[in-house]
Amino acid sequence: MDDSSLIEYISGNANQQTTDLVEGWIMQSDENMQHFIKVKDEYIYSTLPNMPASDKQMQIAEGIIKQQTKNRKIEKLHYITLGAVAIFTVALFTNMAIMLHRSSYRAQDENLPAQRIVFAEFPKPYTHTIYTNKGTRGEVILPDSSVVKLNSDTKITFPDKFIGPTREVFITGEAYFKVKPNPDTPMVVSTNRNIVVKVLGTEFNLRAYENEATTRTTLYSGKVDVLGTKSDGETFKLAELKPNESYVTREAKAPLKVLKADTLKIAAWRNGVLIFDNTPMDAVIKELERWHGASITVRNDKLYKYTFTAKFNQEPLVRVLESIKFCTDIKYTIDGNEVVFY
Repeated sequence: MDDSSLIEYISGNANQQTTDLVEGWIMQSDENMQHFIKVKDEYIYSTLPNMPASDKQMQIAEGIIKQQTKNRKIEKLHYITLGAVAIFTVALFTNMAIMLHRSSYRAQDENLPAQRIVFAEFPKPYTHTIYTNKGTRGEVILPDSSVVKLNSDTKITFPDKFIGPTREVFITGEAYFKVKPNPDTPMVVSTNRNIVVKVLGTEFNLRAYENEATTRTTLYSGKVDVLGTKSDGETFKLAELKPNESYVTREAKAPLKVLKADTLKIAAWRNGVLIFDNTPMDAVIKELERWHGASITVRNDKLYKYTFTAKFNQEPLVRVLESIKFCTDIKYTIDGNEVVFY
């Protein structure tokens, strides 16, 4: 298949004859599907990063993956990557397995089965990792049909198939979980911040970035148990959240708190809305780097004394920078995605 025909199809400019030809060619083999994905990724990322795929394209890609998983052991995983408004489907393969060297947890919480299987016990070829680059967002469908929406600069890891008494997931960054109910097999979401979230069937938002001192678990529906971990891997119950509550930690030695949650504000990122509310400038910079895939250099540390309040709905980076300039004494230069504050 000529790449020019694939690009016509991807861009939505193909006639019916080319469309039928491309769709039939994609279905013929794994190699064809891999090549189509490669061409589509390159085209969208480099040429039209905000072009949404059609519903028909989405259905075709999902059908291909479902057919492959019926024929043999699961080798593929589909996920949806989002820019500001872009949606498109790609496939990941088992060579994206990660190496997580974490000790097993010995549960002190009586509700957490002692036979829990953690990632250290999974063979590497049977685990997957997905990472959303800075400036993108994504959606993952887990093996149990639970749905996880990923914010920018977020990594999620899970097995091909959930086995044992728990459904194990590992995450760094921020994600919104819509967990499929299963009273016999709780989902256990671990982080690198010594926080573990255990759920049965619920919706919650978890924020645990590596370069942030604060972690936050926010419950939207159902029930969530927040667990802590000791140095030897043992877990202990910290809190049981009710809907519209957040569990917040600030640094390792700071008090642990259950707070009333501003659920609309916390959920804003899923709708492409960026909110700053008297936010310190260092946190603003981190968020802009994630949100827009920018690299920001600060030439004067006095700039960190500022806070910033504003709301942006899928606004370009320059619009945000102009707002900061208008509200503060901060000036900037920009070259592509390289920004300098002074």
